[in-house]
Order: sequence, then C-alpha cells, then structure tokens
Amino acid sequence: MSSLPSLNRFDASDYVEMAQSCTRKLIGDLLIIKYSPHPELKVGFKIRKKLFKHAVVRNAIRRTLKELIRVQLKLGQTGKYLVTLRKGGCKLEVKSLVTQDWYKLIEVKE
Repeated sequence: MSSLPSLNRFDASDYVEMAQSCTRKLIGDLLIIKYSPHPELKVGFKIRKKLFKHAVVRNAIRRTLKELIRVQLKLGQTGKYLVTLRKGGCKLEVKSLVTQDWYKLIEVKE
C-alpha cells in the first residue's frame, strides 16, 4: 500500500469538526493527537511550515505518520485522529521521536 486510502483521510469538514469538538486530547513530547469516536479510522495531519521550512522535511514526517496509521488500520483501530506536530526536537531525530511519541500516546488511549 503506497498511500493512505482516501476513505481514511480527512477532508475540510473533518478539520473544522475536530477543531470544535474532539472528545480527547493526547499531548506528547512532539505530538498532539485529538481523538473523536467514529465507526471508521480517519486521520488528518497538521505540520506547520513555521516549524520546518523545507517541504521535504515536512513530507518525510508526514510519510512516517502515515505508515504508523497504516499499522493501526491493519489492527482494526477506529476513530478520528488529528495529529499535530509540536515545537521541539532535533530535526535529524524527528522521525524516530515522532514514532516513539505515537506509540506512547496510542498506548495511553487504549
């Protein structure tokens, strides 16, 4: 699977909905994950240009997060997730730190 299926991606209305009403907010070292129950798995990402000026870096982080989401999809996880990257961390280590933070936060939710 090369990318996240379109059924599992946020559209504009999902971003607005999550901003107004999320049921749970998980805050880690590098990630903020807003969660809301939903019968299917849907995911949106917010990685600000202010944090990483180069699109290459932002896209690499986004690809890492999408791979983590694909694993959750295979496990049958459901719900809406809005994943936001926070300030902090060395740019070289961001991918590994994001992965660690993701698993730590998902364990807390379950």
